[in-house]
Amino acid sequence: MNASCLYLDKELFLNTSVLISNLALSIDSSMLEDMFSAIGHVRKVVIQTDEATGLSRGFGLVEMSSPEEARDCVLHFDGQRKDGQILIVREEKSRGTKRIAFETVIRQPGLRKAIRSAARKVNGDGK
Repeated sequence: MNASCLYLDKELFLNTSVLISNLALSIDSSMLEDMFSAIGHVRKVVIQTDEATGLSRGFGLVEMSSPEEARDCVLHFDGQRKDGQILIVREEKSRGTKRIAFETVIRQPGLRKAIRSAARKVNGDGK
């Protein structure tokens, strides 16, 4: 029997990122990292900049180490005033940040394709 083997890890596809908009132009990535590290471990900070001028576009993305920390950031920072601006903080909904909360080993012909299809649907890029 020719069976595919697919190992699924816990925490595949869970949302760990938050989108911050209405940032003051004076806020840089290190300031944002300092702010969000009060809630938990910050994996990555990106502030979008204008390609021509290199100046901040007023929004950024912070990736936390867990979905719970990301939700706590939304609850804590959304509506807070920082450098004269009221922050808008939302969970980021891009591909690759959601996770499936189970761990298993699957051995069955054709199941790899079905799992990939289901993952695309969970991520919102499938039909």
